[in-house]
Amino acid sequence: MAEQLPNNSFQPEHRAPQGRIDDPTAMSHLDHLLPPTTANKNLVVSLIESVRELINPPKLPPLEVTSKPIEFVDTRGMYAGNESKAFGLSVLTVGGLLALAIFLGTNKAVQEAVKETVTPIFAPMLKRQLPIPPEFLGGDYENDADFRARFQGWMSDLWAQKDALITRMQSG
Repeated sequence: MAEQLPNNSFQPEHRAPQGRIDDPTAMSHLDHLLPPTTANKNLVVSLIESVRELINPPKLPPLEVTSKPIEFVDTRGMYAGNESKAFGLSVLTVGGLLALAIFLGTNKAVQEAVKETVTPIFAPMLKRQLPIPPEFLGGDYENDADFRARFQGWMSDLWAQKDALITRMQSG
């Protein structure tokens, strides 16, 4: 039940945790939700302690091995003992494919056949920078209709030149 306060607001009841407060396992499943106790340290103090611990780490007791070894089952299958042969075969295969690619790429007959049958679908890199004509440097594109028409005409001419270049490249 919720308890009604004088100003007509409700305050939910808080339930006690299951188990006893002094029981260490009662709330241990929630401990990972709490911030670490080192979270309230000053940044400089925390940095100094971290460097000190890095240089001179604390001495820890030796670990006690409580597990028992199990028998290892060999799962290597048909390659057991043949790892060097498998490595050599893979190196030869990759090396052969690389040599074939280099041979075919440098063979003049193959290069000519590729030039005749493959059509390039990309434009070459053109190092063309056009200066903006001085008449367009100080105009008002938004408010001056005459300026806007002249600028659009200039841009249309550039696009027409680009289209003509593409047509020339496609034809041969």
